[in-house]
Amino acid sequence: MNKDFKRYLADITRPMRSSISNMVARGVVTLVDDRLKMQDLQLQLMADELKDNIERFQNYGFTAHPHTGAEALTVFLNGNRDHGITLVVDDRRYRIKGLKQGEVAIYTDEESDGSGHSITLKRGRVIDIRCDDLNITADSSISINSNSISLNANGTLTENSNEHRVNTTDYEASQS
Repeated sequence: MNKDFKRYLADITRPMRSSISNMVARGVVTLVDDRLKMQDLQLQLMADELKDNIERFQNYGFTAHPHTGAEALTVFLNGNRDHGITLVVDDRRYRIKGLKQGEVAIYTDEESDGSGHSITLKRGRVIDIRCDDLNITADSSISINSNSISLNANGTLTENSNEHRVNTTDYEASQS
């Protein structure tokens, strides 16, 4: 292949190569606008490329407000850097580590060593909820069905109700 043909081929494919190389970018979150229907991000993509109004897509039913400094993976349709869409935001500073294969966790930035606020779906069909306070509000009722239920409190166990019923074939009560 002669040099002129190589140069010609490079020249005619340059716009396509440029579009392809501009389609996906890694960046760092510098600002989050969570007031909109679709969360907007400001991202630092390259040393001199600060992008505003980048829409962040999130899975239905899940939402999060990432910290400044979180990492983002953004795509630009047709390689046009004027309109980007962020598909993933992650923050390695706070990710829970040490999960077993197949386990899933929802967590906050509070104590990323696994001792902070989290819900973990663990192996063996176990759900582990870790937090300081757990508030459950049900307007109608709460039903718990199990072979065994244990309530342990280092402090006080308080029940406030208009009516108390115990239906059991074997009832033991003790008072200290």
